[in-house]
Amino acid sequence: WLRGTAARGPANISELIPSLLKSVSALAQRYRVKLDVAPGVAGLPLVAVHPVALKQILLGATIAVMRAGDLKRISVKGSACDTCVEMRVEGAGQLREPYASIQSDEDLQSTLDLAERCGAQITVERTDDRIAVLVQLPGVQQLPVLVLDDNSETRRLFERYTVGTRYRVIGVGSLPEALASAERVAPSVIVLDVMMPQMDGWEVLAQLRQHPLTADIPIAVCTILTQEELAFALGAASFLRKPVSRQSFLEMLDQLTSLRAGEARQLPASSSRDRAGPAPRSE
Repeated sequence: WLRGTAARGPANISELIPSLLKSVSALAQRYRVKLDVAPGVAGLPLVAVHPVALKQILLGATIAVMRAGDLKRISVKGSACDTCVEMRVEGAGQLREPYASIQSDEDLQSTLDLAERCGAQITVERTDDRIAVLVQLPGVQQLPVLVLDDNSETRRLFERYTVGTRYRVIGVGSLPEALASAERVAPSVIVLDVMMPQMDGWEVLAQLRQHPLTADIPIAVCTILTQEELAFALGAASFLRKPVSRQSFLEMLDQLTSLRAGEARQLPASSSRDRAGPAPRSE
């Protein structure tokens, strides 16, 4: 099944956690163990594993720890690195006799096989009174989004909007910072504010459109102003009116990255102008 389907996700771990807890709750009651999920799990990036397979891998890891001995509490934690996400299922208490290897543990063998087929890795850490199953999952490559806005709260808001998505926001407050970041990370989209006290956003837009580092990057103007036609005339690829919702922000990013990849799809007439690109110049 995995060989014949799109087994590389993406999957959102935080969305799977409630289903995981529900599925394992009956066994948890039987073993009289309490499961705790660390708050940081909610902010983990997407992973390149099919959601159905991912849930089964995490179930297998949790059940293996649960059956390792007389445990009172099991914690589920997660952390992210540049290319992967690591889930850690850990419990402490009186453990059964240690096994020789992962392969000889019946509770983990099928989970190990499934993980390997999905490009994931499983390791076990064990002491006399503690066991942890570590699941290393391949991360989905995140697309960098450069946000040029003098308001730090707006930059942090957009960062929160992209938590758990395929996007990663790099926030800057000036044109020199934007150009330096563009050279370093090659952003997929630039989001530009207009009303900035230290610089004219319209002039910044023109400079970004002419600079060799950013000339080919789609720019979304995001402002409280209503001058949508001017934004398109100066080379913007999209226009968002503040305040911006998470849904509209992510939809804009999806459309601009799809257009850049040559995978544009037909949009309703009411929203096509906002995301289809610059409007024709009037004579």
